[in-house]
Amino acid sequence: MNITGIVIAGGKSLRMGTDKALLLYHGKTMLEHAIGIIEPICNEVIISRNGHEFGHLGYRIVPDERPDCGPVMGLYSALKQAVNPVSVVISCDVPNVPSALYRYLLQYNSGDVVQPKSQNSFVEPLIAVYNKSALAGIEQALAASDFKLQNLRKYLNVCEVLIEPSLPFYQDKLFLNVNAPEDYKRIS
Repeated sequence: MNITGIVIAGGKSLRMGTDKALLLYHGKTMLEHAIGIIEPICNEVIISRNGHEFGHLGYRIVPDERPDCGPVMGLYSALKQAVNPVSVVISCDVPNVPSALYRYLLQYNSGDVVQPKSQNSFVEPLIAVYNKSALAGIEQALAASDFKLQNLRKYLNVCEVLIEPSLPFYQDKLFLNVNAPEDYKRIS
């Protein structure tokens, strides 16, 4: 199966105070680490980012079609540019997500999007499998100026997959999102 990998790396990093994509993690930037997670299962990788400072990495960089719409616009713009009908999506600030999680989610691929659900029932819209069919629903959200990621589920046919501790790739901090300096200290 041909799959596109989309790395969302265009956030403003306000809570972190510095660009999260550039933070070092195990000798690589967080962006390079995220690429390394999805690249083994993809034949195309896209970086969703407003700016071309990562052009030296050799991947296509897709800017937001409209500014100031947040990660929903980044997701939409990259998904629209993906050459494959199926894309795996990762934000650059979730370093503990393994490739095995995506392989697991792909087994459940149906509807517009497959999202993992943690034990506390929180779903992860930027650690997911998106099909091109999601574009129509994301367009509806954007037209309604509904830019909150968690609200996308109102517009999409979502398949939620519970990620249980019994899964071989499971770990306690699987979905740790590095948003602030204290989060970064916990993973460094």
